[in-house]
Amino acid sequence: MTDYQVLDLSVPDSQLTKVLHCSRSGLPLATINLCIVEGYGPFLEKFQETALLHPFYGMHQTVLLKKLEDSLTQAGMLEWELSTQQQQRLQLLVSALMWHLDSVKQDRPCLPSFQVATGSAHRLLKLSTWFWHISSQRLSFPRYSVSARNSNLQWENFSAWLDSAFEVKAQWANKSRELRKEAELRQTQETLDALKKHHIYRRLDLRKVWKWIYIQCEWKIPAGRLTTWEPLFLEGDLKAHEWLAEDVHDLQNAIIDCCDLGNEIMYFIRERLTSILTLIRDYYGSFTLVGASSKDTFGESSHGPTEQEVEFLSNFDSKVEVLQTLPTEPQRKDFATTALFLKAQANWNITKRRWELAQKRAQEQQQPDQDSPNSN
Repeated sequence: MTDYQVLDLSVPDSQLTKVLHCSRSGLPLATINLCIVEGYGPFLEKFQETALLHPFYGMHQTVLLKKLEDSLTQAGMLEWELSTQQQQRLQLLVSALMWHLDSVKQDRPCLPSFQVATGSAHRLLKLSTWFWHISSQRLSFPRYSVSARNSNLQWENFSAWLDSAFEVKAQWANKSRELRKEAELRQTQETLDALKKHHIYRRLDLRKVWKWIYIQCEWKIPAGRLTTWEPLFLEGDLKAHEWLAEDVHDLQNAIIDCCDLGNEIMYFIRERLTSILTLIRDYYGSFTLVGASSKDTFGESSHGPTEQEVEFLSNFDSKVEVLQTLPTEPQRKDFATTALFLKAQANWNITKRRWELAQKRAQEQQQPDQDSPNSN
């Protein structure tokens, strides 16, 4: 059976144009050309025009934040002398961010005026960046209602909503500080309980004490510094040669600035850092034995070397005897810590001096004795 199209030959060929608008912003997005057939235009049944949105409303929030930041930067460079298209872009971005925050409802399509977008875009950018990049995102802002009944179809009172949103942000920060304080108190109590169980502190307890220190310092001290100090506190007594006294002093100053000095744990911390500092000083003190009783720090003294100096230098002399050439001088870049470099440099300086003395003695022995009768 053949289908036939009924044509009204009395009506000339013509078309109607239907403009489709964004259901949130009200901006025109597309047009449909409707061909007139017999009777009237085609009947559109259940056409979901409300599903038609500007592409900005479907973008990820990170992309929108970047676009808004770029628009504000460009506006500043142009001294806010923007084209109609640039103004509309800024208005759209403000609207799209509010929808992504799930903080707006409208009874009809509309956009904030350019004046409102200009005045509030910076604060909205700051609020949105904090919400997605810093907060837990488990909070919610008040709902901003755009309605003819509120006489704010151009978002005239948007700045008031931003004020209330920043109050939510401040409340979150206060709650966050309270939770952090509770964590500090809990960690303090756990550490105290662990320390009270042992008259002799085990190495396992040190990590609990360090956690107590870390929690209080992490908000004031860069993470890199704390990472550097952790092995100093945990193993400084076992590896004193890897640290300097200045490292301990820096850690002590950080603890004084950040930690609760009246807590019982502080007694243990002071004792530990003091013992580590003593070990470091004892280690580097071994390099001062040679010059303790002379002007020449390598053993040449008018008073003669002490027994300690003789024993100390004999170890270097035995190494010098088998050397064909003097080793190259140590470089800081070849050592993991300054302490290891200073140790190697001290050893090299002593070796170099003993090498020069050995070479000088060898030359004197080879030189003919000018006073000998056989020298002629």
